[in-house]
Amino acid sequence: MCPADLDDTPSWHAEWGGFGGFGGFGGLGGSAGSVKIGGQARGVTMRWRSEGSEPDPRFSLANERTFLAYLRTALALFAAGAGVIRLEVFGRHAWDVAAGSCLLGLGVLASGTSYRRWRAVEVAMRRSEPLPPTAVPLLLAVGLTVLGVLTAVLVLLR
Repeated sequence: MCPADLDDTPSWHAEWGGFGGFGGFGGLGGSAGSVKIGGQARGVTMRWRSEGSEPDPRFSLANERTFLAYLRTALALFAAGAGVIRLEVFGRHAWDVAAGSCLLGLGVLASGTSYRRWRAVEVAMRRSEPLPPTAVPLLLAVGLTVLGVLTAVLVLLR
Protein backbone atom coordinates (compact mmCIF):
# COMPACT_ATOMS: atom_id res chain seq x y z
CA MET A 1 0.00 0.00 0.00
CA CYS A 2 1.32 3.46 -0.81
CA PRO A 3 0.11 6.90 0.38
CA ALA A 4 -1.63 7.49 -2.96
CA ASP A 5 -3.92 4.51 -2.27
CA LEU A 6 -5.06 5.89 1.08
CA ASP A 7 -8.60 7.09 1.50
CA ASP A 8 -9.94 9.62 3.98
CA THR A 9 -10.57 7.08 6.71
CA PRO A 10 -8.19 7.05 9.65
CA SER A 11 -7.51 3.31 9.27
CA TRP A 12 -4.29 4.01 7.34
CA HIS A 13 -2.92 5.87 10.35
CA ALA A 14 -2.98 2.79 12.56
CA GLU A 15 -1.82 0.53 9.75
CA TRP A 16 1.21 2.70 8.98
CA GLY A 17 1.89 3.51 12.62
CA GLY A 18 1.10 7.16 11.94
CA PHE A 19 3.39 9.56 10.20
CA GLY A 20 3.76 11.43 13.46
CA GLY A 21 5.69 14.29 11.94
CA PHE A 22 8.87 12.27 12.30
CA GLY A 23 8.68 9.89 9.39
CA GLY A 24 6.30 7.41 10.95
CA PHE A 25 8.27 6.48 14.02
CA GLY A 26 5.04 6.23 15.98
CA GLY A 27 5.78 7.39 19.53
CA LEU A 28 8.03 10.24 18.40
CA GLY A 29 5.25 12.74 18.04
CA GLY A 30 2.63 10.51 16.44
CA SER A 31 -0.97 10.86 17.32
CA ALA A 32 -0.78 7.50 19.06
CA GLY A 33 1.17 9.39 21.70
CA SER A 34 1.25 6.56 24.19
CA VAL A 35 2.91 3.23 24.68
CA LYS A 36 1.34 0.26 26.44
CA ILE A 37 3.38 -0.71 29.46
CA GLY A 38 1.97 -3.51 31.56
CA GLY A 39 -1.37 -3.24 29.76
CA GLN A 40 -1.75 0.47 30.57
CA ALA A 41 -1.21 3.32 28.16
CA ARG A 42 1.67 5.57 29.18
CA GLY A 43 3.24 8.51 27.47
CA VAL A 44 2.80 12.04 26.34
CA THR A 45 -0.28 13.02 24.44
CA MET A 46 0.04 15.95 22.10
CA ARG A 47 -3.29 17.75 22.28
CA TRP A 48 -2.58 19.82 19.18
CA ARG A 49 -2.47 16.58 17.14
CA SER A 50 -6.22 16.20 17.67
CA GLU A 51 -7.03 19.72 16.42
CA GLY A 52 -8.60 20.20 13.03
CA SER A 53 -8.26 17.51 10.42
CA GLU A 54 -5.36 15.31 9.43
CA PRO A 55 -3.40 17.11 6.68
CA ASP A 56 -2.38 15.40 3.46
CA PRO A 57 0.64 13.21 4.34
CA ARG A 58 2.62 14.78 1.50
CA PHE A 59 2.40 18.18 3.18
CA SER A 60 3.29 16.78 6.60
CA LEU A 61 6.28 14.98 5.10
CA ALA A 62 7.38 18.15 3.27
CA ASN A 63 7.16 19.99 6.60
CA GLU A 64 9.25 17.23 8.17
CA ARG A 65 11.90 17.53 5.44
CA THR A 66 12.13 21.26 6.14
CA PHE A 67 12.54 20.50 9.86
CA LEU A 68 15.34 18.06 9.08
CA ALA A 69 16.97 20.62 6.76
CA TYR A 70 17.06 23.10 9.64
CA LEU A 71 18.79 20.44 11.77
CA ARG A 72 21.32 19.62 9.03
CA THR A 73 22.06 23.33 8.68
CA ALA A 74 22.54 23.61 12.43
CA LEU A 75 24.94 20.65 12.46
CA ALA A 76 26.97 22.20 9.63
CA LEU A 77 27.12 25.52 11.49
CA PHE A 78 28.22 23.75 14.69
CA ALA A 79 30.97 21.90 12.82
CA ALA A 80 32.13 25.05 11.03
CA GLY A 81 32.14 27.09 14.23
CA ALA A 82 34.07 24.46 16.16
CA GLY A 83 36.49 24.08 13.25
CA VAL A 84 37.18 27.80 13.01
CA ILE A 85 37.88 28.01 16.74
CA ARG A 86 39.93 24.82 16.97
CA LEU A 87 41.97 25.20 13.76
CA GLU A 88 42.71 28.90 14.28
CA VAL A 89 41.76 29.75 10.71
CA PHE A 90 42.56 33.48 10.89
CA GLY A 91 45.74 33.19 12.95
CA ARG A 92 44.48 35.52 15.64
CA HIS A 93 42.76 33.90 18.58
CA ALA A 94 40.23 36.70 19.10
CA TRP A 95 39.12 36.62 15.45
CA ASP A 96 38.86 32.86 15.46
CA VAL A 97 36.79 32.83 18.62
CA ALA A 98 34.53 35.65 17.37
CA ALA A 99 33.87 34.07 13.98
CA GLY A 100 33.48 30.57 15.43
CA SER A 101 31.14 31.82 18.14
CA CYS A 102 28.97 33.57 15.56
CA LEU A 103 28.72 30.34 13.56
CA LEU A 104 27.87 28.40 16.72
CA GLY A 105 25.24 31.03 17.60
CA LEU A 106 23.63 30.71 14.18
CA GLY A 107 23.61 26.93 14.67
CA VAL A 108 21.85 27.34 17.99
CA LEU A 109 19.30 29.65 16.32
CA ALA A 110 18.61 27.10 13.58
CA SER A 111 18.33 24.09 15.89
CA GLY A 112 16.54 25.96 18.67
CA THR A 113 13.74 27.19 16.43
CA SER A 114 13.36 24.14 14.18
CA TYR A 115 10.89 22.14 16.28
CA ARG A 116 8.71 25.14 17.12
CA ARG A 117 8.53 26.02 13.43
CA TRP A 118 7.69 22.43 12.45
CA ARG A 119 4.91 22.32 15.04
CA ALA A 120 3.50 25.76 14.13
CA VAL A 121 3.27 24.76 10.46
CA GLU A 122 1.73 21.40 11.35
CA VAL A 123 -0.93 23.09 13.52
CA ALA A 124 -1.67 25.67 10.80
CA MET A 125 -2.15 22.90 8.23
CA ARG A 126 -4.48 21.01 10.59
CA ARG A 127 -6.58 24.14 11.11
CA SER A 128 -6.48 25.09 7.39
CA GLU A 129 -4.92 28.44 8.34
CA PRO A 130 -2.21 30.39 6.53
CA LEU A 131 1.32 29.31 7.41
CA PRO A 132 2.87 31.42 10.17
CA PRO A 133 5.66 33.81 9.19
CA THR A 134 9.21 33.27 10.41
CA ALA A 135 12.30 35.48 10.50
CA VAL A 136 14.79 32.63 10.99
CA PRO A 137 15.78 32.21 7.31
CA LEU A 138 16.36 35.97 7.06
CA LEU A 139 18.45 35.99 10.25
CA LEU A 140 20.52 33.04 9.03
CA ALA A 141 21.06 34.66 5.61
CA VAL A 142 22.05 38.03 7.09
CA GLY A 143 24.30 36.42 9.69
CA LEU A 144 26.10 34.26 7.15
CA THR A 145 26.44 37.18 4.71
CA VAL A 146 27.97 39.40 7.38
CA LEU A 147 30.32 36.59 8.42
CA GLY A 148 31.27 35.98 4.79
CA VAL A 149 32.12 39.65 4.20
CA LEU A 150 34.09 39.85 7.46
CA THR A 151 35.94 36.65 6.59
CA ALA A 152 36.89 38.05 3.19
CA VAL A 153 38.16 41.25 4.82
CA LEU A 154 40.12 39.33 7.45
CA VAL A 155 41.70 37.06 4.84
CA LEU A 156 42.71 40.06 2.71
CA LEU A 157 44.21 41.83 5.75
CA ARG A 158 46.22 38.81 6.76
